[in-house]
Amino acid sequence: MRGTSSRRAAAAAVAAGLALLVAAGSPSGATARSAPVPSTGSDSVETGCEHAAESGDTGADTADAGPATPPADGADRSASSPPDPRAVLRRAQERYRSLESLRAEFRERVQVPLLNRERSGSGTWYQKGRGLFKLDYSEPPEDVVVSDGTHVWTYYPSTQPGQVTRTALEKSARGREMVDLMGRIFREARQGYRAEYAGRESVGGVETHHVVLTPTGEAPYRRVELWIAPADHLVRKFDVTEENETVRTVTLTDLQPDAEIPDSVFRFEVPEGAEVFSG
Repeated sequence: MRGTSSRRAAAAAVAAGLALLVAAGSPSGATARSAPVPSTGSDSVETGCEHAAESGDTGADTADAGPATPPADGADRSASSPPDPRAVLRRAQERYRSLESLRAEFRERVQVPLLNRERSGSGTWYQKGRGLFKLDYSEPPEDVVVSDGTHVWTYYPSTQPGQVTRTALEKSARGREMVDLMGRIFREARQGYRAEYAGRESVGGVETHHVVLTPTGEAPYRRVELWIAPADHLVRKFDVTEENETVRTVTLTDLQPDAEIPDSVFRFEVPEGAEVFSG
């Protein structure tokens, strides 16, 4: 496969999700790459937009996820006591896994300190069922990341005209992360990270709980920040710092949980004249 771009790095962060979120990598021609993503212990694709019963994990085994009976909405127990960040995370994970589908508008920013570069983009986020995901960019126009349930297709004519990358979903940890980054974050947070409550903040006019995750040992991310709305327990923003210090920030607005999204949205046709590379 030829050199990748920082746009591909953004897609890994966003993909998914909610999800979010978003392909990893470096700008075209660069040698810097994101740190490899360790296996989560399962070769199956577990997207957020499926029932917990399908994933075989109901969330009840979260011994470190806070009190057995947290506040229903992750709200403050008293005026002077902040919410338990583990309870906030658990409710968000349960909500995420209950989704049948999700449509939202996204804005992303990718900072690559090793290359002294920064890229940004925006568009529409689609997620549905098992393995169906799409980042449809309006800026840069025509850029797109699509998972059709079998392969992840990345096409960035803004930086790599005439090149399409195809990644097998079931065989690639990177491909699975593209489609379900937020699900991966929730799973990792349960045992490999320390959770801290950083306060209440407004994201796109929506009040959120700001939770910061830092690893307690070896982990795929140096730091993860989540902004979760207590009103519906959906993630409105996430910020991921990778081992190579690449920082990906994704903000979601106009969320439409369980939206009607036709399967045709997740079909990708290789543009005429484009060359396909295996990822």
